[in-house]
Amino acid sequence: MRARAAEYAPDWPAALTTGHAADYLEIGVSSFLALARREGVRPVPLGLAVTRWRRADLDELLSRLAARGELPIDIETPETDPAAALERMRLRHRRRGRKP
Repeated sequence: MRARAAEYAPDWPAALTTGHAADYLEIGVSSFLALARREGVRPVPLGLAVTRWRRADLDELLSRLAARGELPIDIETPETDPAAALERMRLRHRRRGRKP
């Protein structure tokens, strides 16, 4: 199990890119954006199409989730069961009208 970045990297910048914010929480970018939207965490617009996420907001988010007994779940985690992954691929191919 990987250690949480927030605990072992105290020198992260105060404002993080979306990718770095996801890395900070050790989840994928899609999962991070879904979690941020669900929890009402907003980025800071810096102009010229540049946004950053406050590390303090991410720390507060982690505290809220911990208090509720929730952990961020990475929906981008690869399938660990090869048979289930193969079955999902077959279903996708059938829906698209292709042979697996």
